[in-house]
Amino acid sequence: MRENYWFNYCFDDLFEFEGSYSASREELGDEGVLYLHYGDMHTSSRNFVDVDNEYENLPRYKIKGTPKFLLNDGDLVFVDASEDYPGTCKTFLVKNKTNKPFVAGLHTFIARSKVDVLSNEFKKYLTEIPEVRRQIYKYVQGYKVYGINRDNLKKINVCLPNYDESLKIAKILDCWAKAVELQENKIRKLEEKKKALMQKLLKPKEDWKSFKLGDACEIKTGKLDANQMENNGKYPFFTCSKEIYAINNYAFDCEALLMAGNGEIGDIKYYNGKFNAYQRTYVLSNFKFNIKYVMFYLLHNFDKSVCKGVQKSSMPYIKLELLSNAIIYYPQNYDKIAKLFDTIESKLQKQKDLLNNYKLQQKALMQKLLTGKVRVNG
Repeated sequence: MRENYWFNYCFDDLFEFEGSYSASREELGDEGVLYLHYGDMHTSSRNFVDVDNEYENLPRYKIKGTPKFLLNDGDLVFVDASEDYPGTCKTFLVKNKTNKPFVAGLHTFIARSKVDVLSNEFKKYLTEIPEVRRQIYKYVQGYKVYGINRDNLKKINVCLPNYDESLKIAKILDCWAKAVELQENKIRKLEEKKKALMQKLLKPKEDWKSFKLGDACEIKTGKLDANQMENNGKYPFFTCSKEIYAINNYAFDCEALLMAGNGEIGDIKYYNGKFNAYQRTYVLSNFKFNIKYVMFYLLHNFDKSVCKGVQKSSMPYIKLELLSNAIIYYPQNYDKIAKLFDTIESKLQKQKDLLNNYKLQQKALMQKLLTGKVRVNG
């Protein structure tokens, strides 16, 4: 329960909102003023930019003169548009204690504190407060691309802890954010290792043998419409999306590769058991060859093996004949190669599961700390 160390504010009381510096890609250069790109904000798992420590890696604008909206230490940068709701109003804290010239680029706006009621470190969690997020969604407008304007953002009300409490909360949440970032780096390194090994071990050589994919397995498609998934279904339902859905009936019970026939072309999944599939999803089963090797080979060589004959349209698609005639090359030690990549995939999945657990625990903790349900002691 909140006590007298939490206080009500309106965003308009807390911040002065300003526009960002709008520049085109033609103005990018090796020298100039550092800037924050909205695309980097969307793809980063972080909620801050450390100008002092990331100086060499930040992009630059060739700007003549002095930009009007230079960013100070403690400023917040808001993304003003997103292709999904969770990305709407994503916020980055600017760390810039050495006052390096720094601007925010297109599709962003800036919030600068009017009053010192919050620690800088807490500010980057401001739009993660459940009540703030609810109000943001209330004001979001758009179709396919969602946005919120500054005038509506100023109307948002929020209940905040005092300065000392906000600093304690931020330190705890920062520890979890660091754990998530370290885990993501671990996954990225494993994926880079896998990619390098694929380039080395799965690139066809002159002495490799080959076969047509259709000669090594049976190729069918599912029979269902894509929208027949069911919440809490018993069996996996594979469509042409990267996401795996669920359904309460199955049409296949086998070891198989699932390949998108359109949409996410090149997406290949392995499954062994009972499942169902969308009518444009290819089901490859009854393999006469090492199924895992075929999967890893196709994942690495899909463009060369299959995509050359993909039918071009507003929605590119793969014909059955094209897939059946795809050539799979293999060396003498293909079983060992398949086993190696299977081991790497297993390690990757364990690390991804661990990351998901971290994120779930992080979210639960944020719900408690950012709403005042739990107070930080000490």
